Amino acid sequence: MKHIKIVVLLSIMFTIYAKTSFAYKQSFYQTNTDKIVLQRNSQYKKVLSGGELDNFYIDLEENEFVSIEIMQNKIDIAVNIYSNDNNYMVTIDSTNGDLGPEVVYILSDKPNTYRVEIEAIENAKNIGEYSIKVVEKRSASMSDKYLVKAQEAFSKAYKARYQNSDPGLVQAITFYKEALNNWIIGRQSQKEAETLYLLGFCHNQLDKYFEAKEYFTKALTLEQRLNDKQGKALTELGLGQVYLNLKDKKKGSEYLFLALNTCREIDDKKLQIDILSSLGEYYYFEGEFLKSSKYFNEAIELCNKIGDEEKRDQVKDNMKKLLVGE
Repeated sequence: MKHIKIVVLLSIMFTIYAKTSFAYKQSFYQTNTDKIVLQRNSQYKKVLSGGELDNFYIDLEENEFVSIEIMQNKIDIAVNIYSNDNNYMVTIDSTNGDLGPEVVYILSDKPNTYRVEIEAIENAKNIGEYSIKVVEKRSASMSDKYLVKAQEAFSKAYKARYQNSDPGLVQAITFYKEALNNWIIGRQSQKEAETLYLLGFCHNQLDKYFEAKEYFTKALTLEQRLNDKQGKALTELGLGQVYLNLKDKKKGSEYLFLALNTCREIDDKKLQIDILSSLGEYYYFEGEFLKSSKYFNEAIELCNKIGDEEKRDQVKDNMKKLLVGE
């Protein structure tokens, strides 16, 4: 039987990280009627469609720190931070897709106004909502500086991966390792687990399967301790892919089904689609074509149920590639 590298995990991450341009998209200054200044304990809820932008502003004094949380609800968001002299600072887009929080940190070395750009990175047909709030705003501590350093390295890794090349992945690994060390010092266990997962992902894409397995395993241990089921599902899927690439079919399929069960627990339909597609690929190359068709069709049915035409077309294209032996 021809051995292939399972590639669905890559398509998942390209869906999760769909942002491809870091260009400055619009004027920093807006009319007063559009300018919303975030305050301590302030919170806003807004509806957003794919491809749209919202902007918020926050004023900080010298050596002041702020933590801002953007809660996604059926819309995948990237958060870009700019200073008031038009300087791009970071982009944050976590692995949680269109559900859960994006958290950004800003530490000001001088009195400054910062722009928080909320960007919906999904297909224009997708509509969801988000809320944004200031979690804390205070004088900076030493541990805050580590959080900002980690965030900066995490953002650099995000951009490096979009070089779509092995050198880009190698560079991303360097930045993720830097981020990981600072998350640990800053005691951000959730981001530590996410970064371990991404290190596993990058190593897997470089065909370094044993290193990938090590990082995924560390991530899974931490996610289980944190009861992070969304992260756990992604990591279980990653481990399934790695074990299949290592030709350990038993463990590979076990982790794929664990991921599917975890996804169903949290009702993450988009990730379920990716896992069902992985199972379709797995059974196809095992020669079990009825099972393969069953899981691919379940994925397509779920795409239709949530109205995701783009993902449905991806699943169908994947099926066609298998049928013609590409």
